[in-house]
Amino acid sequence: MKIDKIMRKEMNIKKENAISSDTVYYTCPRCKKKCTARYSNFIRKLHDLCTPCTRRKTVTKMHADMTEKEKEIRNKNVSRKTKEAMSQIPEDIKKERYERMVGSMDWDERNKKWYKSFHIDKSKEEKKEIYKKISEVQLNKPEEEKLKIKNKKKATCLRNYGVEYPSYSEEIVQKQMAGRGDVWDIKEYNGLHYQTKPELKFIKHCLNNNIEIKDGPSIYYNFKNSRLYLTDFETDKYIVEIKSSHKWYYEDLESGKLEAKNEAAMKYAQSIGKQFLFLLDIKDYSQHI
Repeated sequence: MKIDKIMRKEMNIKKENAISSDTVYYTCPRCKKKCTARYSNFIRKLHDLCTPCTRRKTVTKMHADMTEKEKEIRNKNVSRKTKEAMSQIPEDIKKERYERMVGSMDWDERNKKWYKSFHIDKSKEEKKEIYKKISEVQLNKPEEEKLKIKNKKKATCLRNYGVEYPSYSEEIVQKQMAGRGDVWDIKEYNGLHYQTKPELKFIKHCLNNNIEIKDGPSIYYNFKNSRLYLTDFETDKYIVEIKSSHKWYYEDLESGKLEAKNEAAMKYAQSIGKQFLFLLDIKDYSQHI
C-alpha cells in the first residue's frame, strides 16, 4: 500500500525512522478515501484497504463460504441479539435516537430514492425474486410472531389514523392511489380522474351532454374485513362504476369481492336518493345515462 506521509506530531518522518505511535496517512485503493492509522497497526494490516473496505471484503468472503442453513441460523442469532440489546436501552434514549435519526429525516427524498432503486433500476425478474423472498420470510414465521406483528400493526394504525386496518382509512387509501399513479396509470381530464379509455369516454359523454359529473365517493364494504371502495364517478342521478371484462374482473367475480362491493355501493346510492349504475363493456353510454 502506498504511504502518502508519516507524521510524528508536526514532523514529517521517513518510513525507516517510523515508530509505533507515529501517524500514517494513506489512500485506500478501493474507495480512494484519505485515511489515517497508527504505524504499529498499519504494518500489521492484512489488506491494503481502509478499515470499512476491509470489513466489507471480509464479510463478503464469509458469506460466500457459508451455506444457506448457516446464513439462516446466523441471521436469527443476529436478530435475537439485536432485540435483546434494544430491550435494555431506556425509553428516553430510544425516543431521543428516534427523533435524531428518523424524526428529522426527509421522507419524501428517501422514498424517491427507494422508488428509483426498486422500480427503475431493477428488472421484472429481480422484483419477482424480491417479492418471493419477502413472502417466504413472512410465511415461515411462527404463528405467535405473526399474531404479535399483526397486533402491533393494528395498534400503530389505530394510534395514527383511528382505525385498525389501512383499508379502513380513506386518507391512507387516497395516498396509496396517489402513489400508484405511475403503476395504475391514473390520468386527469377536466378535473376528473380516470384510468381506462372507457372511463375517459364516459367523462366526455357527460360533458358533451351537460351531465353534471364528479369523482365517485369512497364507500365502505365488507369482504373478509372492512375495506374502502373507490367508485369511478357520481352524477346527479347515479353512482357509476365502469368495468371491462379483464382478468381482475373475473377474479373479483369468482371470489365474491365484486358482489360485496356492488352491494355496498347500491345501499349507499339508495341512502342519498340515487341509483348505482354498473356498466360492463358498454360501447354507447347514451342508452344508459
